[in-house]
Amino acid sequence: MSRRIRSLVVAWGAAALAVGVLSGCASGQGGASSAPPATQTGDAVDVGAAWLDGGAMVGVLVAGSSTCKPFAEEVAYDDGVLSVSVMEPDGACTRDYVLRGLAVPLPEGVDPAEDLTIEVRGSGYVGRTDLPGAPGLTPGTGMDGGQPSAGWAGPGTFALLTWGSSSCPPQVESAAVSAPGEISVAFVAPAPDQICTADMAARVTVVEVPDVPAGVAYEAVLSGDSYDGIRIPIAGQP
Repeated sequence: MSRRIRSLVVAWGAAALAVGVLSGCASGQGGASSAPPATQTGDAVDVGAAWLDGGAMVGVLVAGSSTCKPFAEEVAYDDGVLSVSVMEPDGACTRDYVLRGLAVPLPEGVDPAEDLTIEVRGSGYVGRTDLPGAPGLTPGTGMDGGQPSAGWAGPGTFALLTWGSSSCPPQVESAAVSAPGEISVAFVAPAPDQICTADMAARVTVVEVPDVPAGVAYEAVLSGDSYDGIRIPIAGQP
């Protein structure tokens, strides 16, 4: 686990324990976080962010229970600031703390070539991060195209967007630099008797890559699950 990601998990976990956030479940250098002071709406935590789907979406990373995936309830944009209201699903959750990603479609007016400030408000916490612009992105086709995409959310960590059943997201088995400008990502093979919902959802998976050199443009090569060597560029820089 990278130093940056460890700080995200530890910071969020400390805040959650302080206010009982999950007691019942309740970039390039992208996503370098600068948490705001605590407010009446919650304690300040670190968050991460990455450009996805050619700049049509951002992936927001927050730490919490691995069994309760957050989702964006409300999204608003004004003068370079994206405000995201994050909800946790109902039900009992495990009390572990891992980085979780959620897909946030961007409102009209957001230019991925320009820097974007993201303010996140969840159940008992608030966070703020500045996502550097990534010139040259071409907005994707979203669910209609169904193509995966990826973007760096911090040193050694990127967000991976895939489309499919919300109850059966791909699980990373390994990720490592396999050649100059190339990162191989292998997924765990689904169980033969796995039962999945029939919906089509945007799923954001957090991928950690140890010892990835900075200042290099990378492609991710996906294998396993339903992928067989598909290559996708990773927006931004590690």
